[in-house]
Amino acid sequence: MQTPTVSVIVPAYNAGKYLPAAIESVLAQTYGGWELILVDDGSTDSTPAICDNAALADSRIRVVHKRNGGQSSARNAGIRVAGGEYLTFLDADDMLAPSFLEIMVGVAWREKEEIVASPLLHSGDEPDFGGIEDMEIQREDSVELVEKIMYQTAAVECSVCGELYDRKLWENTGFREGTGYEDLDVFYRIMLRVGRVAVVPQPLYCYRQHPDSYIHTFSRKRADVLDVTDRMLAWVGENYPQLVPAAEDRRMSAHFNILSLLYRNRVRDNELEERCWRVIREQRAKSLLNGKVRFKNRLGALVALVGGRPLVRLLSIVS
Repeated sequence: MQTPTVSVIVPAYNAGKYLPAAIESVLAQTYGGWELILVDDGSTDSTPAICDNAALADSRIRVVHKRNGGQSSARNAGIRVAGGEYLTFLDADDMLAPSFLEIMVGVAWREKEEIVASPLLHSGDEPDFGGIEDMEIQREDSVELVEKIMYQTAAVECSVCGELYDRKLWENTGFREGTGYEDLDVFYRIMLRVGRVAVVPQPLYCYRQHPDSYIHTFSRKRADVLDVTDRMLAWVGENYPQLVPAAEDRRMSAHFNILSLLYRNRVRDNELEERCWRVIREQRAKSLLNGKVRFKNRLGALVALVGGRPLVRLLSIVS
């Protein structure tokens, strides 16, 4: 097989319901210089058979079967065997626009950038991406873009999906295994390895929201985001102190979200609740006074400052 330009890495765990559509979205690409790496992360449903059958049908598809280790472990396994000049990540329950690779690779070559990013299309159904013509590519300073992503005001998100990376950026690094919110944990460290990021204005990646999605469930694992944002703040404090206010706000947002989930789901966890409140009390005045903080976060900070715990609990339950 000819050396691929792009390696599309798909971690899959018990994804039999959605994986065929993800695979089909790669097969439908208008750009042909790809390899698809399906990483079966110890699935117990039809996922292994779907992967193997896809590989038998198309020589550009490779399969890695491994013991279950989580999405970070599966993505790292895909990175290790990837042969492409570029990497892109596709979750097993999502889909790519037919022109995703053609546009992203074309922009990378034309703009001579190591990262190309596109917004995510959030959808519960199969998307209609429509035509994409005369795009105006934005070349964003990486520090400024990371700042906006931390403030949650950027067109693109902290997800590594919907992005194209020069493979060299992933040398000697990878996803932190054993933790949730692995995208939030790694995006800024990868993005700040480059000077600029090319941003495609139209969404080319469909993030399919459904009841099985991690974001729609509640478990103690969701609290991993607290450790992730603590590490984020510590890292930027040492390496990019100008990003500290943005990292502080993203950290407060994470703690506020987990606190709201505790109250909404009537979960009693005093240690976790106190941890969230400690950060909120520490940060709320700073967020109120920071003009870069989005309105939603400033409103939350005001509620926490004026109404305290009772009002936050009430609003979390009724919202």
